[in-house]
Amino acid sequence: MGIDPRRAGGPLPTLRVYLRQVRANGVKVPLPEAGTPGPLRLPSNLTSLEIVFSALNFTDPDKVRFAYKLKGFDSDWVDGGTERKARYGHLPYGNYTFMLRVCNADGVWSEDTPQLAFIHPPPVWISPAAIAAYCLLVGALVIVAVRAVSHRRLRFKLAQLAQQEAMEKERMRIAQDMHDEIGSKLTKISYLSELPPERNRQTDDQLLSIASTSRELLQSLDEIVWAVNPRNDFLEHLASYFSHHATEYLHNTPVELEMQIPEHLPATPLSAETRHNLFLAFEEALANALKHSRATQVRVEMKLADGRFQVIIQDNGIGLNPDEPRKRESRRRGNGLDNMRRRLADINGECRIESIPGAGTAVNLSIKLNSERTFLS
Repeated sequence: MGIDPRRAGGPLPTLRVYLRQVRANGVKVPLPEAGTPGPLRLPSNLTSLEIVFSALNFTDPDKVRFAYKLKGFDSDWVDGGTERKARYGHLPYGNYTFMLRVCNADGVWSEDTPQLAFIHPPPVWISPAAIAAYCLLVGALVIVAVRAVSHRRLRFKLAQLAQQEAMEKERMRIAQDMHDEIGSKLTKISYLSELPPERNRQTDDQLLSIASTSRELLQSLDEIVWAVNPRNDFLEHLASYFSHHATEYLHNTPVELEMQIPEHLPATPLSAETRHNLFLAFEEALANALKHSRATQVRVEMKLADGRFQVIIQDNGIGLNPDEPRKRESRRRGNGLDNMRRRLADINGECRIESIPGAGTAVNLSIKLNSERTFLS
């Protein structure tokens, strides 16, 4: 007596699926044994993945259908029909779970069953540990580069300071040599020319000329030594020297001097070039006021305004008359008005001349403080 399973009554049972084989890049990968912790680790250079599965059905094996889903990659279930394998190409790096369902001849689907958990790891060179190492390496390189640049700038700054110190020492030596050697000899010439052993009119005129020239040379030498000496490279020394020079220059003249200097001046360094050009323009303005303006009073005012240092030389003389004959105007311009403007322009300064005929002239010499041209180089 036999039994025909196709004539058995009642609904067909749900089927169970079995994972048979996994191939990565065409190479069989051993399946993890039951109870093995952790997901299956596939090679990082994965380009193809094939998962083979099956289900036991002794009644209608040709009617068995499969559906699968790769959690982490597939957004929905994939109907695989009767084919007993799933294929994937290159997968992004990450963790995946392969889900599988089977349908019997009655159209009854089994429950969602996780069949395989695996990981597609990134290559070593882009792994989190490698990225962290790269970040540390980049940070170390940045620190090394910053330190190298900082040390280079520091060495350059030290070299500049050493060069500046050497230059200041040389300037000090030149100033001392000029004062001691040339100054003493000019003083001696001036003294001897004023006391000749025999006097007559011709020799008196010659010796007086020598004495006058010697005194002028001494004055010029004093100005040069002042400009060269690094001890005078500050704004307060400039103002003090200007005041002293104006007092000496107008001494024993009919011109009355009024001096106004701020009580407190900042310790701003000035280059020798700035001090020298500003002084020559200041001296030229005093000479014009004394020789050409017919003034009885000269007012010198120094002030700070808007980050600029100004020296204003104002007289109460006849002023500059634009209607005077060309010859006289040419002579006046020969007194150094253009020279003053040029000297101030050379140090990034400004020379403004304001004059009202019959009401005097005002010369405004202005330089900008804390600029590249006024700081010591």
